[in-house]
Amino acid sequence: MYTLVTVSFYNVYNFSEFQCKIIFYRSSGSKNDDKNPIVVKELETLLKSKNVYVIDVREKHEINKSGKIPTSINIPLDDLKEALNENSEDFQKKYGRKKPDKNDNIVMYCRRGPRSIKARKEAVRHGYKKLCETFGRGLDSMV
Repeated sequence: MYTLVTVSFYNVYNFSEFQCKIIFYRSSGSKNDDKNPIVVKELETLLKSKNVYVIDVREKHEINKSGKIPTSINIPLDDLKEALNENSEDFQKKYGRKKPDKNDNIVMYCRRGPRSIKARKEAVRHGYKKLCETFGRGLDSMV
């Protein structure tokens, strides 16, 4: 048994849904579940196409313990406001990746949810337009 969870990118100014969707399935914990029941097909496709920024807002010690999604950028929530205010050159030096443009697809990620929601709201305040948040063990298969 699986639970379907859908997270979509929304244009935060007129709330129209974009074509990008992240769909993942979470195991019910039944002994009949596959050994690796978590599938994140849409996010994996977006990452391969390089059409999305995944910003992991967990603390560094959490990432050291559990790993991170390949190509994600770790910007702890407490550092996000400063990072979004940095110029493109400084951002690139600090995080090793081009700073997202205001119209890039961005997924904010954390372990339980509250930090990714706060991160999305902070990015909206900085003028970013295509955002969503996701969280939890549903993405563990990507780490």
